[in-house]
Amino acid sequence: MATNIVAADAADIAMQQRIGQVIADGYAAVNDRTVVYSHLFFAGLRMLISGRSRVEHLHERGVLFERAPVATRLLQLRTATELLAEWPDQFLAYCSRIPSPYSMFVRDVDEMPYWIGAVLRQHVFQGRAVISKTEAKAIVESVERRSTAGLSALTRRFSGRDLSRYLERCVGVDDDLADLLLASIDQEITSAAPKRRVLLLRDKVMFIAGRCLHLTILQLLTLKIDDFSERVERFSFFHGVRTAEDVTLMLCWYRRSLWSGSNHPATKALFLSYVGRPLRDSEVGARFKRAVHAAALHRSISGWAQWADVSRRLSISSSANV
Repeated sequence: MATNIVAADAADIAMQQRIGQVIADGYAAVNDRTVVYSHLFFAGLRMLISGRSRVEHLHERGVLFERAPVATRLLQLRTATELLAEWPDQFLAYCSRIPSPYSMFVRDVDEMPYWIGAVLRQHVFQGRAVISKTEAKAIVESVERRSTAGLSALTRRFSGRDLSRYLERCVGVDDDLADLLLASIDQEITSAAPKRRVLLLRDKVMFIAGRCLHLTILQLLTLKIDDFSERVERFSFFHGVRTAEDVTLMLCWYRRSLWSGSNHPATKALFLSYVGRPLRDSEVGARFKRAVHAAALHRSISGWAQWADVSRRLSISSSANV
């Protein structure tokens, strides 16, 4: 029976010889600056084969290279090795002529060899850089210090990123966790030097007020000394501070007993630094974060908005029945 014999093209022979040489050597020089192990070279070559075949419909969907007809495999190898010439110039020139080049070449690829992945990410990928959970959390905490109303929209306006999928619904911190945090502060107070003891007591009062009244940090810092001038004969943390009335009693006690601004008549803010300067929101946020980490609760308490459950803002009475 007669058989049609087709002479091999010189370019095809050179292509096959190069593939054989890579197998024999165990490595391949992609260009003058890039030498890779043979298995990484062939993984990249497979990406080029699949991507270009997708663009130009060189195989039926779902048909693997190994199972394609010989003529199809030869055509796929030819088109893929064309993209390797003068790497990555020919490849980038080809990508510039096709729609969605990144998607075409990375589809169904679990891990990209660096030599091809770096080129794709640097020159072809047009999407937004992936944001990590740590970065998202930092953005949210920065916005939380200003407001928590419409947090998703505010984070987008502040950062230009849509962080809605990172924002956990604020369900508040349960009383058991809150008690653990306050107990940790109490433990610090018992062994603290006088100056630090005053700061820790101030922190404790701030944290309790913010939690019970569901205040943002900025709202907390708007509290004024004139609102808590009633004289309190007795006050104790022992029975807990749970209601707005309890908070008012605590703040009146704090105003009379611990307020550090008594020698600064021009100061109206209730919560001050040790030297009598009104606190900034970032300072309160930093003090809260320090306390949470000191209590080893950073995995359970994500931030002030969760601690204060600010979506449930209550009105505060400016006077107490004392």
